[in-house]
Amino acid sequence: MKLKFFTVAKKMAEYGDHHTYRVGAALVKKNRVVGTGFNKYKTHPASPSPYKHIHAEVAAVLSASDATGADIYVFRQTRNNTLGMSKPCKWCEAFLRTRNVRAVHYSTEEGYATYVL
Repeated sequence: MKLKFFTVAKKMAEYGDHHTYRVGAALVKKNRVVGTGFNKYKTHPASPSPYKHIHAEVAAVLSASDATGADIYVFRQTRNNTLGMSKPCKWCEAFLRTRNVRAVHYSTEEGYATYVL
C-alpha cells in the first residue's frame, strides 16, 4: 500500500456528487495510475449495484483499458472532512473480482486497510 495513491483517490472524491458521501478511487498497475473514478448519481448498465448508480470503484475500472493484476485505492471523505469507511460493497467487490483486480486498499475511520481478492 502506498499513501500517494490515496492522495489521487482523495482528489477524485472531491468530484463526487453524492449528498453525504464523497468517494474516489484510483486503479494502480505497475506503480502507475491507470484509471480513476468517483461516485455519481448517474446510472450505467455495467454497474453491479441494483440501483445502477456508479460507484467510484466501478468508474475507475471502466476508465482503464485493463484492470488485470491492478490494485485499487478507495477513499471516502465524510461531510466534516474526516476519513470514512470505504470498503467496497458486495456488488463492487464481485465486479472487481470479475475484472481480475488483485487487491483493495481502502480508508477506514481509523486509517487504511487492505485485503487481497
